[in-house]
Amino acid sequence: MSLGELKLPITHPLRNVGRSDVWHLTSNYFPDVDESERFVYPPLNDPDPLDRALAERLLGVYLRMDEHQQRHIEPQDRPASGVWEMFKHEYHGELYRLLHDRDVDGLMHYMRAGFRKGIAQGVGGGENTYNQMVNSPHGEGNRLILMKDRAISLAMAIGALPYENPEQGIYGEHCGKSFRELVDLIEARLGIEIVRPSIMGIYGVALGNGLLDFKATDDAYCVHRMSALLGSRETSIAEIGGGFGGSAFQALRCGFRRYAIFDLPTVNLLQGYFLCRTFGPDNVGMFGEDADDRIIQVQPWWEFYNEKRSYDLVYNRDSLPEIPERQAVDYLNEIRRREIPFLSINQEGKALAGQPDLHQLSVNELASNSGLSARTRFPYWLRRGYVEETYDPV
Repeated sequence: MSLGELKLPITHPLRNVGRSDVWHLTSNYFPDVDESERFVYPPLNDPDPLDRALAERLLGVYLRMDEHQQRHIEPQDRPASGVWEMFKHEYHGELYRLLHDRDVDGLMHYMRAGFRKGIAQGVGGGENTYNQMVNSPHGEGNRLILMKDRAISLAMAIGALPYENPEQGIYGEHCGKSFRELVDLIEARLGIEIVRPSIMGIYGVALGNGLLDFKATDDAYCVHRMSALLGSRETSIAEIGGGFGGSAFQALRCGFRRYAIFDLPTVNLLQGYFLCRTFGPDNVGMFGEDADDRIIQVQPWWEFYNEKRSYDLVYNRDSLPEIPERQAVDYLNEIRRREIPFLSINQEGKALAGQPDLHQLSVNELASNSGLSARTRFPYWLRRGYVEETYDPV
């Protein structure tokens, strides 16, 4: 039997996706899956007064960020290459048009469905991903396999399930557990929920009053690691990048008292909307507001260098390799200068970064050149090909 013929029997138990090629396992596996194990796509909530107030606030924040860039940051010093520059041109056009037109009503409706819009592409959602999930017979199957695998991997990582060993007997038993069973085990071990509220067009597997979306397990694991590294939750975390705000949401739900996100201005709007809806607008501070005392800070990338801001841990997951090298090096140099511990969970594949002859980066290589020393380095539990590292200044 050839290796190719062996692929399906080997991968059928679904044991850690990424350790094998599961993309061949699609909807053929799922016709018999209980409906409770499938994705749900809740209808969007009707707009309320808070939606409009948030849209007005976000527009004002964006205009201040844009003015600051035009006045104080030279074009050559702005991020203008890499994966996210490609995303800007391919996926963010609708949002830029709304901002340019100062269309508060349009921005309100866009943000209410933000997880299903172009601005969420690459952070767990996005218009393309949503359309594939709804319209493709394979889109949902692939995602369900990956989500089940990551839930199992998270449960094993935190000790909620034993770590399976193919050398010692049955392998793949955990795959028979439902999402409900897995999440119950995880939440019991962590002592906190990991599902999300049904807002902003988020979709996922329905569990009780919340949804298990594609990034929920990653966020839960990373916050678990932050807790272990810091020891106390009376600390301040800075996240470079931030997705749609999922890690911040989980960290604050776990009891962390200060959390700051630093990202591109347009992505700040997605994060700001999500975190304002989940924790209340009075708990979120954004650019140009007199709100530095608020527990959640959603700020543009250049605010990371603001000397008035202090952090006990800097965290980045799945984004530093995708940004321009100059900006990545600047971040790492600032981490070293301030002597802040750094948690990095990233890939080192160096694939093309959205432009011919421009490749993604290796955090490990850049960190070494920036005077940071990897205290720990090991494979990331939830995704094959990703490495988890903690860095200290040399």
